[in-house]
Order: sequence, then structure tokens, then C-alpha cells
Amino acid sequence: MKFAFIFSISAMLLRLALFFTDTAINDLNKHVLLLHLLFILLATVLNILFGKVSKNASSSPILQNIQKGMTAAVPYAVLTAIFAAVYFNFVDPEGFYGRRAAWIAAAPNEKAIESLKTTFTIFNYSTITLIGLMLAGVICSVMVGSLMHIIKNKLRA
Repeated sequence: MKFAFIFSISAMLLRLALFFTDTAINDLNKHVLLLHLLFILLATVLNILFGKVSKNASSSPILQNIQKGMTAAVPYAVLTAIFAAVYFNFVDPEGFYGRRAAWIAAAPNEKAIESLKTTFTIFNYSTITLIGLMLAGVICSVMVGSLMHIIKNKLRA
């Protein structure tokens, strides 16, 4: 779980550094997304490699690997979603509402404008961030946990 905290704090500090150096975050959005995916993958891999197995674990080794991966992915997703809500509420609300205004300006009709105004909120953004990162964490945990199990079995044979 310490890897989740290390990588989530790193992502938060990077986001704040980009804000305080006046770097246009809108130009880097896809790179920030890839950075979050890289961080969640690294936290998952490192937790599977160095994480502790619970003492009463009676499940198979592959499930233990997936469980260890999820114990890193879940805190990372939760901390990042909370940070996104705090960041866009207090640190950079102009960035969020500026992006929202640009989308509303590009909307083709009044129905689309109303839909954007009601659905593109900070709460919804942070909720989607949480769900997306949780999904990425599940996928990483299953893939990496399975690969680690296969590699361990190949090395033993």
C-alpha cells in the first residue's frame, strides 16, 4: 500500500508543479492520463513483488497476486479522485470551468448544451476518475498477477 501512496503523492505534486509553473495542463491532458496509468501499473507491480501476503490466505497464489495488486490500485484510485475534486474546487477551478465552457461553445444544439451543463461537474469528473482508475487497477492486477504466477511457475520447472 505504500507504493500507492508514493505514486499518488508523486502525481499530485506533479499536477501542482505544472499548475504553479503556469504550464498549460490542457495541452498535456493525454500525457497526464498516461502518467496515471503508468503510476497505477508501477504501484501494482511493485506491490505484487514486494507486498506481504495475509497470514490466513487460503486462496491460490494467483488470487493472492491479484489481491496484492488491488491493495495498491484501490488506494491510488481513491487518493487521485479525491485530489481531483479538491484540485478543481480550490486550486484551479478556472481550468475546469474553462474546459467546460469550451465544450459548451462547441455544442451543436441547446439540448447538448444543457446536457453538458448538468453532467460535466467536478463531482462527476472525480467520480469518473475514480471508476476509470479502479477499472485500470483491476485490469493491471489481473494481468500482472497472472503473469507473475506464470513466470514463477516457469522458473520453478
